[in-house]
Amino acid sequence: MIRSRYSVLVAALAASSQLHAQGSMMLEEITVTAQKTTELIQDIPMAVNAVTGEAFRRAVAFDMQDLGKLVPGVVLESTGNNQNITLRGVGTKISAAQAPRTNTYLDGSYVNNQQLSFFSQFDIARFEILRGPQGTLYGRASPTGSIVIHTRNPDLTGFEGYVEGTLGDYDLVNTRFGVSVPLIENELGLRIAGLFDENNSADGSYANLDQEQYVRTNAGRATLLWEPETPVSARLSLSHVDYRGDQSSAYAEDPVQGISRYDRVEISEQPRLFGSRFNQVILELNYDLDWAVLTSQSYYADGTNDEIKDVDRTPVYASVQDTNIIFNQAHNQELRLTSSGNDYWDWIVGGYYSRAAADTDVENRFVGDFGGVLVNLTTNSEDFGVFSHNTIYLTGDWTLTAGARWNKTSRYNSNTADYFGLVPLPDQANVSRITDIDWTGTLKLAYRLGVDQMAYGTVDRGGRGGGQTLDLTGSTPDNIQDFGPEESTSFELGYKSTLLNQRLRFNVAAYYQIYDDFHQEAIDVDIDLNPATPGPDFNFRVIQNAEKVLVTGAEVDLTYLFSTWFTGQFNVAYNDAEYDSFSNVACNGGPRATGLQGSYATGGIYQVCDYSGLRIGGDSGDWSGVAQGNMVLPLSGTGMEWYLDVLANANSFRVAPNTRIRSAGFATVDLFTGLRSTEGVWDLKLWVKNAFDKEATIIEDVPEARTYNVPNGITPQERVIRPRQVGLTAIWNF
Repeated sequence: MIRSRYSVLVAALAASSQLHAQGSMMLEEITVTAQKTTELIQDIPMAVNAVTGEAFRRAVAFDMQDLGKLVPGVVLESTGNNQNITLRGVGTKISAAQAPRTNTYLDGSYVNNQQLSFFSQFDIARFEILRGPQGTLYGRASPTGSIVIHTRNPDLTGFEGYVEGTLGDYDLVNTRFGVSVPLIENELGLRIAGLFDENNSADGSYANLDQEQYVRTNAGRATLLWEPETPVSARLSLSHVDYRGDQSSAYAEDPVQGISRYDRVEISEQPRLFGSRFNQVILELNYDLDWAVLTSQSYYADGTNDEIKDVDRTPVYASVQDTNIIFNQAHNQELRLTSSGNDYWDWIVGGYYSRAAADTDVENRFVGDFGGVLVNLTTNSEDFGVFSHNTIYLTGDWTLTAGARWNKTSRYNSNTADYFGLVPLPDQANVSRITDIDWTGTLKLAYRLGVDQMAYGTVDRGGRGGGQTLDLTGSTPDNIQDFGPEESTSFELGYKSTLLNQRLRFNVAAYYQIYDDFHQEAIDVDIDLNPATPGPDFNFRVIQNAEKVLVTGAEVDLTYLFSTWFTGQFNVAYNDAEYDSFSNVACNGGPRATGLQGSYATGGIYQVCDYSGLRIGGDSGDWSGVAQGNMVLPLSGTGMEWYLDVLANANSFRVAPNTRIRSAGFATVDLFTGLRSTEGVWDLKLWVKNAFDKEATIIEDVPEARTYNVPNGITPQERVIRPRQVGLTAIWNF
């Protein structure tokens, strides 16, 4: 049979993992579910990074931003209620009721609100980063990739768990725990996990306010796993999170007065307060039909977001924004049928449905008695999908994978703006109904060069629907509020290998990706509202379609087991993203300005530019790299071992998408050392992050128009990297 040799291979590699656990000179193999079936990561013809829960824990990682330090070419950022994932040089960062470019999934279900993925992570089994368009198997097609989070299952064989506590600089107090209880041995189990986290790891403060900054998260999760000796199995998880904070998003800068952004001082007259409360329910049901497995995957979530902030971020009372969002019962459902161990053809067929709604109220209060605007935004979305994913074993060495997905996306947006006080604008209401129908999918051809080597080529197509700019000030011109769907096609060549008697793992991938009608946001664009007084009267933000964006890149993963006590890992990613064609960009002039657009009848007149040939800008540089070293030395006769872990992360320069300001590259080093029992019962770890206290700006994208009449030349800046932080972590496993 064609597949028989690979069944033997999987069994042999699984045995290798057991031998390594006993101290042999072999790397452990990692299993993933990137293609909705359990496979060894080295057998998948696509670029996938896996970070185990143990690796995440070993790096004293608390949230998704810490995950980004472990994988090159991945930037995960969160500022209050705003989140962004940059993968393969492209992020999202747009203000719209729109799916992100990189989707996140939790225990098999699409997470409708990406913010839920950025809260403090706990009790994790594994993270999987799927690079490149995902257009077949997952709930929504994505143009850049997906991040799949797997939480830990209950242990059905016995009582077990852990308690982990961390204390550190900047008021860091973090407690995490997980406990498994077998309710019916080998059949039904319950796992309870949770966390409490409070810190000011950014070391931010206010210059004009007597108020301490902080971020606080309380979260819990209960998971039931039922695996009886019948064809039916089930997994149910319920989680709740409460996230509150008061933390800066930009810092002051004034070289004349000696104020540096690295002093991490915010000069606004209003603290930045934010909070979120969410509930999630995930239910997976499986029925084994012998010839196939029928799976039902259900997801439900609801919650609220609140934020109040000083929009101009200066001591001048110019604009304060108060935002309240209610997420109304987001849910999705997938039903799929997966074949069981066929010799020549494995297949998956299924359907998907998703519905989500949100109601947003925003109050913007302007300078003094000037007045303000009350904005209400109502959004509803509905998604349908039908898909098929097929793996055909052509010969003993050649494998063809073909998948396709039909997507229908519907969006309803209602945006009303009611002006009060002296604001010279009429009340307005805009309603948008958008329906997009598209085909996405994948075609992969893999060739087995040997037992431990594989080469592959893929063509992947992804994308996302169009929508309407989230107009929080009611000032976006009517004729450009809507934007069309975005499409992405990627061509990838890759090589995967496990060499030197399974001591060396070497993977490399190169890709060329084309985006059509790429979504790009311009912020604080000046607009002329009154023909009697030419010149800017206000500003707005807008999402536009760039005609074409080209991205080229390569990724290398290298892991080597030097000895039974030392392992080294080096990963590097290169991504070059630029506008191939992007004219009529809403802008504030400059050398690329090409003229004026708009009309007073449709909301005002503004300038446009031509950005063709420029980098798209964002939070990822061309180059990024991660180097790790893990050393373990047993202390003879003590039942203990000493360890030292080193994590280095480097990033090249980045360009801001709006200001086009270039931020210098930087590198950080984290160190972890401690003692633990050889049986894994306890662990006491001393650590320091950003050990050399490197100072660097992440990105600087605040247009000058936003600073208004700032005294003494002080201007706000974008975020900077976190300062050096020292802490102590203790873990007890039972």
